[in-house]
Amino acid sequence: MQVNPRLWLAGIFACGLYFLPSAYDRLFAAEINWGNPESARPPAVLQNMGDPTIIKEGSWFYMYGSGSGIPGVRSTNLVNWVSIPRVFPSNDTPTWSPITPIATTNAGNEIWAPQITKYGSQYRMYYSHSTIGSQRSVIGLATASTLDPTSGSYGWTDQGLVLESVIDDPGGYNAIDPKMHVEVAGENGAGGNNVNKNWLFWGSYWSGIFVTSLNRTAGKSPALGKYQLASRGQTNGPGPGIEGPTVVWRNGYYYLFVSYDVYESYNVRVSRSTNLTGPYVDRQGRSMTNGFAVVLS
Repeated sequence: MQVNPRLWLAGIFACGLYFLPSAYDRLFAAEINWGNPESARPPAVLQNMGDPTIIKEGSWFYMYGSGSGIPGVRSTNLVNWVSIPRVFPSNDTPTWSPITPIATTNAGNEIWAPQITKYGSQYRMYYSHSTIGSQRSVIGLATASTLDPTSGSYGWTDQGLVLESVIDDPGGYNAIDPKMHVEVAGENGAGGNNVNKNWLFWGSYWSGIFVTSLNRTAGKSPALGKYQLASRGQTNGPGPGIEGPTVVWRNGYYYLFVSYDVYESYNVRVSRSTNLTGPYVDRQGRSMTNGFAVVLS
């Protein structure tokens, strides 16, 4: 999907107004001046960047998105952006991926939905590779010590496969749209705080959204236990759209945001849980694994 990052962030703030505790109560719609919708369109360098992920290093904000080689841009003010080298400048897709030899159509020449996190001194970028409408998908990991392309230590290293799914996968999931979450002090995790524990959320269509723990040193080696967090009742085949998980910890709750439906009908929904591995429920206490969630947009 193609996303205006400002509108994507607006969805998160809307959640603050509608669902999260009073820390966000001071944000009112009147304070947001959207101006002329046409003038609010992102600059050309951003218009083809879908599924954005953003992080700050030094005085720069870095944003990456879906596309060949994982394109990126950076800005000091979140308004004026300039292009930076792609994460994989020499190869559109990873050579190790089983998708690469067969991916000549259906967007298989692109990497999808990267997500970047800093863990210790290392930047970790999880990414997915698949083709449209297929359950044959992989999630990979690339790492770097800096995001600044002018630094002498700049450079990305592809660490290879983290997780995969096959057609008619017995796990029921589709291995795309990764999101890493690192526990911090005070979180409840999976029933008790484990500071710096690494978790990977993922999922698109099929049986929905899942999470598992990772080896924190390497950021890979997913655990055998995989927890289903959200579903729209489909077990075999694409089914109704549910994808793009993001989790936020606030005041004793994990808030799980997902995207419902497809393209022009995309809408953001959220449910919450006191436990990272669920169950996530809506305001009426109905489970997200049964398709229930609060509609944000």
